Amino acid sequence: MHHEDDPCRYTSYRDAQRFAVQSRSPLVTVRGGGPGRGGPCEAFTAHGYVGMESETVAAMRSWVKTGAVPRDVVR
Repeated sequence: MHHEDDPCRYTSYRDAQRFAVQSRSPLVTVRGGGPGRGGPCEAFTAHGYVGMESETVAAMRSWVKTGAVPRDVVR
């Protein structure tokens, strides 16, 4: 689970994509939300799924409960 627009230099979306491919693991992409405020690695940006919190948590919860990888989370 990763936000496509995560501005944090330590958790780039590109790195998440690379890891998913290398580890052959699923990656659920979150798109949308905002507007962000604060530093790039803080909770009120795409790094913290700002504006997409409920949808992201629902997808995570479904994944954990069912084991089925959800579709990308988009608004």
